[in-house]
Amino acid sequence: MRIYTTPRTTANYYDRAPLHKSASGGTFNTAPHAQTTRWSYTVPAGRKFALEAWQLNEYRMAAAAPIGQWIVTIEVSPLGAGFVNIQQIETEKNAVGDQVIQNLAGTIYLLASDVLRGTDSDLSTGGTTTQNSIFRGTEFDA
Repeated sequence: MRIYTTPRTTANYYDRAPLHKSASGGTFNTAPHAQTTRWSYTVPAGRKFALEAWQLNEYRMAAAAPIGQWIVTIEVSPLGAGFVNIQQIETEKNAVGDQVIQNLAGTIYLLASDVLRGTDSDLSTGGTTTQNSIFRGTEFDA
């Protein structure tokens, strides 16, 4: 008995005019602040994007009095339909040197006009934090 599989009609995404894309941004020893966008990436027309890895980290530099949530997030807005979290670190730790680091890998596909962004905030009333968000991926022909 012969088993036949229909051959693939398109090349793998990494063979379709690939471009490496990455961004990082955040704060260093920064006072409390409202949600702030540190970087954004929009998938261009006629292209798609494979988000392959991302990292979030937070580090308490000086204790707050009183403590509030401090948050770092990577979000996506599919086709302009509002932002949703891909990954978020949210903590209320307050000792100097407290930190949270998350490194993630996988593949999330974004379409033309989708927006990816990194944001952070510190809702404390004092103290300072360092917060960063980073992504890397491959943009390719649709």
